[in-house]
Amino acid sequence: MKQAFPCGPAADPALITEISRLVATSGSIQEVLQTILENSVCACGAVRGFLAIVDHDRGELDVRYTAGADWSEERRLGLAEEESPYVGMDPRETAVLVAGAKAGQAKIEELMQQIHATPAGWQMTTHLFDYNLDHLGLGTIAGPEWVIADRAQAYATRAVVARAGLWGTHGYEATYATIWVDVDGRPLDGAHRYELRLTQPPVDAFWSLTMYAPPEFYLVANPIDRYAIGDRTPGLRRETDGGVTVFIQKDPPDGDKAANWLPAPDGPFRPIMRLYQPRTEILDGSYVLPPITRLS
Repeated sequence: MKQAFPCGPAADPALITEISRLVATSGSIQEVLQTILENSVCACGAVRGFLAIVDHDRGELDVRYTAGADWSEERRLGLAEEESPYVGMDPRETAVLVAGAKAGQAKIEELMQQIHATPAGWQMTTHLFDYNLDHLGLGTIAGPEWVIADRAQAYATRAVVARAGLWGTHGYEATYATIWVDVDGRPLDGAHRYELRLTQPPVDAFWSLTMYAPPEFYLVANPIDRYAIGDRTPGLRRETDGGVTVFIQKDPPDGDKAANWLPAPDGPFRPIMRLYQPRTEILDGSYVLPPITRLS
């Protein structure tokens, strides 16, 4: 019989002791993982939890564990069972599942492009990470204004976030802004040169602009190993008014402009502006990021 732990941080020492006991007495990794999952669900105040282990070499889901509230629907679909019901399926059923997965992916791509954008083209994601009902971590605001109440919308939003940019925070900790187009609405592409003229954004921490290349949104390899530029970039050149002009292009700009160069890939690209500890002007939308202007 596994020990029941109190919820919250006080459970940590007891959990470590129990895991040590399990390892010493049974050596069962399955029992250890189940114990960790059950107590993680308790400590986080979550309704339920799911842990899956994937065999990447075989491309199969090996083991799964559940804890917490009712999992009857998942069990009905075979998603919570140790043996997958989806191995060796009828080819017609497999085709239906594959078509459904493709349709779902297409919908996610569509929703990703529908994120509200400013007139300059910036998609502000102030509330894109509000899909969780649980509020985790010190300083987290447990208020309805930071939770997407419509759970269907929340699930769709989480899928978009997983596709466009994982591991973001609530908008009051950091606000992210993505952009696909220049000031004239033309797609951003490394075949052209661009500039972004910034006044100091209203943040209490710092800002940065990171380059990503679709469709995978990987960082872009470049000769100076610069993947982002921001107010902490060594040697950044500022205007007399404290503003910064960022030069976005594939090849290095001439002269001292290279200090403010954000390298771009050969083809399409999508930068992300990160605004850490944003002030009220960002959160309420009164501060608007300037457009990206194409130079050639």
